[in-house]
Amino acid sequence: MTCDVCDQEVSKGEDATWLDSIRTGENLYVLVNHARHIKCSPSRAQYIIAPEFGLPVVDERPEYDKRLRDPSEVEELEREFTNAWYELQENIKEAQWCSVVSKITECLR
Repeated sequence: MTCDVCDQEVSKGEDATWLDSIRTGENLYVLVNHARHIKCSPSRAQYIIAPEFGLPVVDERPEYDKRLRDPSEVEELEREFTNAWYELQENIKEAQWCSVVSKITECLR
């Protein structure tokens, strides 16, 4: 699928809906009909605090800007989104590994 913001292809490791699904424990794909990069969703991306994610994201919109929120709420959201992002990356690595193993197994048959 392509991102509804930048019109570029969205991989599962970059998909904001997959991130939210991991964070909430719910399958949110049944509720949306579009894809969006995590970085194209600053309201989510601003809470990911991980060197591997890249530079911090700022959401300038007052209703979403974490700098205007209660610090304890920000800390909780940073923990949730960062953990979900790491889990998403790990799930992608595992899926890629399973694909490789599956292909090798097929070749050995």
